[in-house]
Amino acid sequence: MKRRAALVLALIAVCAVVAGFLLSPRPAAQSRQKIHLPDGNIVTLEKVTFSTGGQHDFSFDDSTLARFRRVLPRFLRRYFPSPGRMTMLTASNSLVLWFTLADGRTGAPLNFHSLLTAEVADEHGCSSADQSYASMTSGTDPTVHTATFTWFPRRQATIRVRLRASRFSGGDTNKVVAELDVPNPARGPFPVWTPEPLPVARTNGDLVFVLKDAGNPVEGAAWTGPHIDILRGARPAGDWERDALYVADATGNRDSRSFCTNEPAWKLEAEFLRSVQATFLPSEMFTVTNLTVPVDGVAIQFTNAFTLQGKQFALCAIAGPGHYVYSNTVVTLDKPWVITLAERPDPSQGETTGSDYTIHTVDARRKTPHVTLAVPALAAEERLLLRARGPDGVAFKLALGPSSDRVWFFNLSSVTNAGPFDLDVIVHRVRRAEFIVKPPGK
Repeated sequence: MKRRAALVLALIAVCAVVAGFLLSPRPAAQSRQKIHLPDGNIVTLEKVTFSTGGQHDFSFDDSTLARFRRVLPRFLRRYFPSPGRMTMLTASNSLVLWFTLADGRTGAPLNFHSLLTAEVADEHGCSSADQSYASMTSGTDPTVHTATFTWFPRRQATIRVRLRASRFSGGDTNKVVAELDVPNPARGPFPVWTPEPLPVARTNGDLVFVLKDAGNPVEGAAWTGPHIDILRGARPAGDWERDALYVADATGNRDSRSFCTNEPAWKLEAEFLRSVQATFLPSEMFTVTNLTVPVDGVAIQFTNAFTLQGKQFALCAIAGPGHYVYSNTVVTLDKPWVITLAERPDPSQGETTGSDYTIHTVDARRKTPHVTLAVPALAAEERLLLRARGPDGVAFKLALGPSSDRVWFFNLSSVTNAGPFDLDVIVHRVRRAEFIVKPPGK
């Protein structure tokens, strides 16, 4: 009797979900739109998705049954399978546009990203280019091409999508070839922030961070960023410097560059680190002395495994320009750089697994000398610094180059002297300060 009552209740719940789904109003602006481009090709915006958690789902099946399945509780969805379902993971609070592109005469599928690029804009004209893109295929369905936006206009009911010629197409990248409006899946309501009067100060430990201004009124890479003084005891703290900076607004946008200034306030999230000239505690630093930069094609293997801040590190090798293969951090191939060798922007990785072993390989082709380090996972507050110190006392910060999951590559191009130098591996902690400011130019 109890089981029958439970089944009846479950059936009533399903019927309620069905009724709610069928009676719910559909959005006025449609997500799926087909556009005939000036060159005769046909682009279709198949879907617009937004996820606060980072998972986006797509399927070409948009039948009533498929839409009904999406509103069912998870434990019931397995009884309504969805063919051709694709899943993509992004950063949280991201917008994804899903496109297909076809030849207007033959209907043959075309590569969207080789011909077009997408941007989104708000009612004020502020625009944002896609921050990443990808292509996905499932079964016999057409390939779908995605454009992901981590910041975009969020307060209005619709978002304007603009298409331009891709830089790979050879066309005019400044010319808009198509525009369309789509429903905004991330519309608020959102709070409204009130900016603080400047200057404003924040205290963190023995340091005081004083924000003087929010920078020049220019969006994108031309923005100079804010002017922040770093003080200790009312005097400049020369051994500290600003590191990362993020701009956020009340709608959920957050990026490392400035964007639309129509919001009444920004949140500036600044991170500060000790400079390369600072003094570090012995517990924060491991040093290898009397090193020299090898010649082309030569790698000197290290055997230095050490612990910093409770984490295990290992120096792998120091090498001149050339072609190198690392096998579980051990150099197994070293060849000089030759003019016919193409430098790889990222080392290629491979893995071989046996019954009782796993071998990770990294193939690197570098025009510059480098030092390699096996780095464990760092805590959110920890930062890694590699510092070279010459006999004259001049210190250089080694820039992180293209790296693999297993081996990090640090460029030695800043070490120009032929003499010996000391190498410091440093793990130190970031300090942060946040400010609510009026965007520049407002």
